[in-house]
Order: sequence, then structure tokens, then C-alpha cells
Amino acid sequence: MTACNMKKDRRILFVCGHPDVAASRYQERLLHHCKDVGIDHLVLANEFEESEFSVSKMQELLINSDRIILSFPFYWYGFPALMKRWFDDVFLPGFAYATGGDKLHGKEFLICTTVGAPSHAYSAAGFNNFTMDELLRPIQQSIQYIGGVYLPPYIIFSSLFIDARDIVDKCNSAIDHFKRTFKSKGQIYRDMIAEAERSAISLLAQPEGAA
Repeated sequence: MTACNMKKDRRILFVCGHPDVAASRYQERLLHHCKDVGIDHLVLANEFEESEFSVSKMQELLINSDRIILSFPFYWYGFPALMKRWFDDVFLPGFAYATGGDKLHGKEFLICTTVGAPSHAYSAAGFNNFTMDELLRPIQQSIQYIGGVYLPPYIIFSSLFIDARDIVDKCNSAIDHFKRTFKSKGQIYRDMIAEAERSAISLLAQPEGAA
């Protein structure tokens, strides 16, 4: 997907899944940035009262949002336990999937996560063996399973080693990413074909399923 300007009336919900926001180098700063630009925010650590979430409240927030930002540190190649619990408790049959579970169809989901290692560590040749896109596949599939639209993630690499000034720049870039509109794969393909035709480039037969 590629990006362009986002519609101003689209509602964004920033969901912070860090278990201890005050101890994070990024999440607290990101929350302040979201507040400054009018992005709604939800801090899961503040909502987990008496070992449970208010499911009806969480579901209403999701229903009233067009784009949901899932922001969290990448713990053991996935969600922190708190955000996984939120998913388990809130994304229920009849709401997110199964009969009547169409409440999140068409909602956009965008992953924002921090990892301690540099980007080159996330490759077949790196010590993490896989790219971030590959490691995020289970989350991507969960979002697509409930009828959501999985948007290009925003990854902050080397989060343990970036100085305070660069943190501000990274957060500003993250906010810009949150507010963009992304073209679908189909639209990107159609744009490519149109550009080729305008340039009089000879096209091979279209492969099945390319549309």
C-alpha cells in the first residue's frame, strides 16, 4: 500500500498496550503527541481494573473508530500479555467474528511497535531470522479474519539506543504515518497498469488474480 492525505473526519483510536507506560521511552511520548493532534487514545494498563476490562466500553470505542492504532513493545515476537488479554476479552464471537460478528468489518488497523535491535537483525541473514512483516503475520491474519483492513505497520528499530532528540523525531514520523490514507493493493496495481499504458509500455498477459 502507498500513502496519501487522510480524510479529516476519520476517527483514529490509539490503543497503547505497554504494561508500564511511564517506564517506556516511546509510549508516553506518543500519547502526548496523539493528544496534541486530537487522536483519541486508550491506555490498556489504566483500563484493566480488578483483572478485567469493561468489554462493552472497549467494544463501543472500537465501533466508533475508523482506524485503530495498536501500539506496543514487541515482546517475544508478539503482543505483550496485556494486549493479548485485551484481544481475547474484547474481540468476541458475535462482535468480531462468527454469526453477527461483523462490527469491525472495514475498520483499519495499523501496528506501531518498538524493537530493541536494528533493522538488519530482522532478515534471513540477521540473528532474528525473519523480517518484521513475517513476524507480524499472526497479528495480520487475526485482523483480516475479523474483516479488518491491515495497513502498513510503523516499526521503530533500535529503540534501546536512540537518543531523546531522535525519539521526538520518530514520534512525529509515527503521527504522520497514523494520519495517512493508504491505497489498496488493487488500486496500486491499477495505477501501475494505467501508467504503463500512458507510457506505451508493452504489457504481458495479465496473470490470473492480479486484479
